[in-house]
Amino acid sequence: SEQKQAAYILRQWRARHFHPSASGQKACRSGRYSEWPSRPVHSGHDPGRCLSGTKMKTKSDRLLALEILQSLIQGNGTLSSQLRNAATQFPEANLPLIQEYTYGVCRWFHRLEAILARLIDKPLRKKDLDIHCLLLLGLYQLYYMRTPDHAAINETVAMTRRLGKDWSSKLVNAVLRNAQRKQESFDTETAAPSMAGYSHPDWMIKSLQVDWPDYWEDILIKNNIHAPMTLRVNKRRLDRELYLAQLVN
Repeated sequence: SEQKQAAYILRQWRARHFHPSASGQKACRSGRYSEWPSRPVHSGHDPGRCLSGTKMKTKSDRLLALEILQSLIQGNGTLSSQLRNAATQFPEANLPLIQEYTYGVCRWFHRLEAILARLIDKPLRKKDLDIHCLLLLGLYQLYYMRTPDHAAINETVAMTRRLGKDWSSKLVNAVLRNAQRKQESFDTETAAPSMAGYSHPDWMIKSLQVDWPDYWEDILIKNNIHAPMTLRVNKRRLDRELYLAQLVN
């Protein structure tokens, strides 16, 4: 099928372009293969510490996801390693939800960045990278998750106080409510063939166009699709047909 063919081509292309370097890091597109981005990997980062560096016993899932995103943009480790560290430091955290937040923002990073650029007059300061990541997370919830809009906005605004940046609450609220109103127009604007439309970096789009001129667009589209859910039955403990019947019921 076309989908299997696109998946095969993508695997072949990854094998040629993404391989461990001498230092062991992988050059990857933002979050595409759980390894974001192709920057030096710094050791010693602890996702169990809050953004100010203070050790905390418990954290909200949103705060952990936010810290992971900020660390990735700063070049600290990979998404896979950050998630493993978070699971070790905070075993009580809702890891599937944190994965949804972080993988989702990474998957649609370029599109979310393009939308955010249309919503703010000027880029935030480097020291406010946490607020920038918070806005990306809020946009992801609004556009790609089933969280009710009012809940996504209110929870994101509340995070500004958790970060100790009350001054940004009005900014975050205004940006997300504006994004809510303009979602239809943004969908149209970012649908055009571009870095934002495909949510891949330009260098990867150009490389695929050269390597796979007949399939590059299909590869980019398929690369943003969630993998199908698969269940494997332990036949030593349960019959497959019986389990299927239980699912139906």
